[in-house]
Amino acid sequence: MSSSERKVVLSQEEKNGIIATFEEKLQKEKIANEIYQELLESFGYAKFDVEGRVLSGKVELCSSDYPDYYGGSYVNEQGNLVVNVVGTLVKCKNEIEQLVSVSGEYILKQVLYPYKKLLHLVEKINQMLIDENLYEFENVASYFASEKENAVIVELLELDEVKIDQFKGKISDSSMIVFRQGEYDEPATTVAPGQGVQNASHIYGMSIGYRARVGGVNGFITTGHGTRLNHRMRVGSTDLGQITRHRYVNHGNIDAAWSNLSSGNTIVNHVNQDRQLVLGTPVTSAATGTTVFFAGRNHVQVRIGSVSGTGLTITLSGNSLHGSTTLINQSRAMFLHAPMGGDSGGTVYRTISAGDNRIVGVIVSTQGAFSLRTLIDNNFGSVVW
Repeated sequence: MSSSERKVVLSQEEKNGIIATFEEKLQKEKIANEIYQELLESFGYAKFDVEGRVLSGKVELCSSDYPDYYGGSYVNEQGNLVVNVVGTLVKCKNEIEQLVSVSGEYILKQVLYPYKKLLHLVEKINQMLIDENLYEFENVASYFASEKENAVIVELLELDEVKIDQFKGKISDSSMIVFRQGEYDEPATTVAPGQGVQNASHIYGMSIGYRARVGGVNGFITTGHGTRLNHRMRVGSTDLGQITRHRYVNHGNIDAAWSNLSSGNTIVNHVNQDRQLVLGTPVTSAATGTTVFFAGRNHVQVRIGSVSGTGLTITLSGNSLHGSTTLINQSRAMFLHAPMGGDSGGTVYRTISAGDNRIVGVIVSTQGAFSLRTLIDNNFGSVVW
């Protein structure tokens, strides 16, 4: 065995040190996201009760909701919240301090563009590509306002000067845009969150996201692109329930479906039946840079990752049930082990602290895109139980 092939064996002390460092980072991220949530609420974002019902505010903010000095926020590699500001640091610090009551450190960073200006450009691109039917621009894979990079990231399937000039000429030549290589998101079409289920009508395999109740009826959330309204769901040869809420449409903000549970069926709230991994009901935010986990039918062991972007517009390739579909306001995470076909609908969650795991959303694609739980529950009128 060569030196490059030797297995690295860590001592228990080294392992404990890694665990302690990771737990410290999660604690910092907890505070960072509490500050982030409070900032968003000050701009008009929704406040929720412990079951996820909207108490006040909006579940989706638009560009005009943000103040001119705010340049976006993200969690850095050390777990601290970075708040981008436009203008003098002293003046912006005073503005931020009036909005935040959560005790904890955050970093102010001067940037060039207000976040509302970045979002306005995204809204303009949406209008050009969607409202004005310019989606012959099939070269556009996705785009979003990156709070970490203070730019609008446009991902192109073919990244060359001709395609870039074509986009600039017909859509936008804004200096805020950064072009990158992209690829279409492939649908990742298993009874516990993360476990496998099947569409009894078309034999598509998918994953359970989380248990949810609609109108007092118990059920669960899964993917929309592998199902249709009234389809039956099953595990093996057992009928599990029926899809009675469904949303997977062009320019919609979720890829999700809700199935009731047939008589005699039940669903636990442990990820992949792991009794140590219980999903709680409170709503949580997940700023760019936040550590998240996912579980799906192909990943019995949960997988770790980090949120790489929010507010994405993505296009998913078609299948036998649905054609190519463009979704708005999706989030994306980079996972160490990427989702695979069959993981769609699987749960994405955050660990706030030991025993406190909170649902962020459900997997949409093999590229790590996911639909937010807040938008799913708002669409379906569902609550986590």
